[in-house]
Parts: sequence; structure tokens; C-alpha cells
Amino acid sequence: MTFRISVDRWLDSTETSPEIKATSALLAIRVNDQVLTRAEDLFGQTVNDAVRVSAYPLAHWLVSNWWRLRWESTADSMNLMPPDWRMTHELPAIGHGYVWPPAELYSDGKSITVRAHTASRRVHEPLRYIARFTEECSARDFEAGVDQFVDLVATRLSDVNSGANDLADRLAELRSERGDVAQARQRRVEARLGLDPDEDQALVRKFVSFSQTSGESALEELAAGALGTQQEDHYADVATLPQLSGVEGSFEVTLPATAFPSTPWDCGRDAARAIRAQLGLNDGPVSNTKLGDLVGLVASVFEATASPRRGPAVAIPKPDGHVKFVLQKSVSTSRRFEAARLLGDHLLADQPSDWRVATDAKTWRQRAQRAFAAELLAPIESIRQTLDGDFEADRIEQLARELDVSPFLVQSQLANNGLLDPGRVGATTV
Repeated sequence: MTFRISVDRWLDSTETSPEIKATSALLAIRVNDQVLTRAEDLFGQTVNDAVRVSAYPLAHWLVSNWWRLRWESTADSMNLMPPDWRMTHELPAIGHGYVWPPAELYSDGKSITVRAHTASRRVHEPLRYIARFTEECSARDFEAGVDQFVDLVATRLSDVNSGANDLADRLAELRSERGDVAQARQRRVEARLGLDPDEDQALVRKFVSFSQTSGESALEELAAGALGTQQEDHYADVATLPQLSGVEGSFEVTLPATAFPSTPWDCGRDAARAIRAQLGLNDGPVSNTKLGDLVGLVASVFEATASPRRGPAVAIPKPDGHVKFVLQKSVSTSRRFEAARLLGDHLLADQPSDWRVATDAKTWRQRAQRAFAAELLAPIESIRQTLDGDFEADRIEQLARELDVSPFLVQSQLANNGLLDPGRVGATTV
């Protein structure tokens, strides 16, 4: 997995700004085997991988937004993201008079997703970006690619003696923050919360202090769960969790000592298959009783409740080895999925004394536990064999009832395994 921003060559420019003029270039952005900057020259009627822009605005944008690009997640729909998220994560926000690829970058903590969209034709624009893909690269490769590019731009500015510039100051500040453990921790929590550096220091201090209760690894998941909410309201929901009664249970299974894949969906799926094989479940449904046995809860816990609760679902370890489950959902199938997610989080996460957390965020842990819960409750092979290519709504709903899961989960399993158009997911959800 690679992330690379290359300058094919520096170009002459008539720009008046010294930084923009000095860094005018033919520039290409590559993610794995894909070229993000691949574009159609509408005047020259050619297709090229590199585009003519100034490297300075891109470098400045990457440095200014580094912490959020590196650590902030996203929601299922880009339409739900607030304007400040889009300014931070979408390349067209770079501006400076250039046409940038219609793409966004966001993180799950361990990897960076780059999602590119084909641009529409516009008469007044000289080129049209034609890349369309979703690719992931490791966070380490992303950091290395950004560092290499920014250093290249900084060196270029120094070589041509363009004078003082804001990039040099921001780059020095960023390197200082990355090298300071306490400062890096604060910036990471800010980014998880969807905040710019020093935007709300009082709120960040509250979350950092809460790590003494939840554990450090859980804190970052709790912070990421604020996405799409009012952060202060989210903290209030989190802070009340220790006082909620919940139900007492215990995690009753362990994973075999084996290596699992690094991608969250493969890791979660393979872990669920290992548990099903260990318990001799084959491809059959998991009853409330059996699910209860896995997490030390009675079957009635999974029955529908009067109303949902705001905030994340958690499993809080107790000194006697038991766990307090605080579930959030009210619908029976959702409560089953939630409990399965917390079990997956327990099996896959480090730090056994930390809370187990299930939120709507798309961090690596949340993605892995969703994949675990999906495969545990609705194994894809069972779905594939039962439906046998018939993915009509009534068949999906019937199978969902047999597995005691939502139709949405069956659809998601089909879509995630390339058997159903993702656009159909949710069409029969009740």
C-alpha cells in the first residue's frame, strides 16, 4: 500500500505570489495502483496523470490539516458531514484558483481512505478529473508520503530563495507536536472529536481526564463517536455511563492463538468464523440463548425495550471479572447486533482492563467489530446458499427473520461481499 505525491517537473509561472510561482509544477497523486490526478485535458484533448498546479497550496493544506486527516473518521454519508469537515478532508477546498480532484481523505486510525469521484464536464474549466475509486493505504505510508512531499516543497522554496513563508512555520510546529508525546495525544483526541488544534481545550481536557475511567484505548473510540453530534452533548452522554445500571454479564469465549488479517473487515469476519467453528455453530442461526451464553447474559436482555438511549454502547470491566453491559438500541435485532459487536471488540482489542465501546464511528475497531457481529449472526455462506441468487426484498426479509437479524444486515453482507448493488442496501429495512 502506497501514498505518493510526486512532482514530475517544476514549471515557469507568471504568478505574483512568490510561494505559488516557485512551486508551479506538473504534479501527480498516486494511491496504490490508482492515479488520483488522472485528468482529461478538454482543450488539448489528451489524458494525463499529472496536472499543472502549484505544489505550495497542497503542501500547506496537508500540514495545516495533518492531525484531522490522520485521525478523523467519517460518517456513512458525506451529506451528513458538516462544512468544517469538508474543508478539512475534501481536496477541492485547497482552492487558490486551481481545479483539484473531487476526492476526500479520512482515517480509521490505522489506514487512510482516499475516495475519488469523476468530475462532471464544465465548459469553463480546462480539465476534468476522471479517476473514480476508493483505496486505502496504511497510515504509516500516508505519513511517509506526505512528509516526503512537504519536505520537497520546503526545499524548493529554500532553493529559489522565495522568502519567508507560512509553510515553514506550520511545518516546524507540526514536527514539534508529533515529537511530543503529551502534545500528540491532545492533538489526536482533538482530531477524533472533529476539532481543530486548540479549538476547545476545555472539552479536550474533559475527555483526556475521562481516560482514567475508560482506559486510554477506549477514550479514543469514545471521542471518535462524537462525529456528527454536538461534542459537549456527546461528552455528557459519555460521562453518565458509569452511573447507568446496565446488566451484568461476562465474556465467555476466547479466540484461538492465530494471526488475523490486518484489514478490519477481514479480521472481524475471520474472528467470527473462528468462534462459530469453536462452538460448532456451522452456518445456522445464533439464538438469543446462545448469544447470551457468549456474553454471560440471559436471553431476555435482547428483547425490545421501550426507547433507545443516546450515546455509545459499552461493556465496562468490573474488578470481579464480570462486565457491565450498557446497551443503547431498543429493537431486539439491534440489541443482538450491539452485544455481538461488544463481544468482537473484546476479542480483538488490546488492553483487557479498558472499556469495550460500540459507536457509529468508522474507526478500525468499529469497522472490525461490525464485521465480526455481521458474520457471527448472519454468515455470508449461509446467506449465499439460502438465497441462491434471489435477492428480492421478500426473500431477504424472510431470511432475516430466520436469522433474527435486520434485513439491513443481510443486505449489507451481500453488498460487502460483492453480491448486491450497494445502492440497494436499506431498501427493505424496517
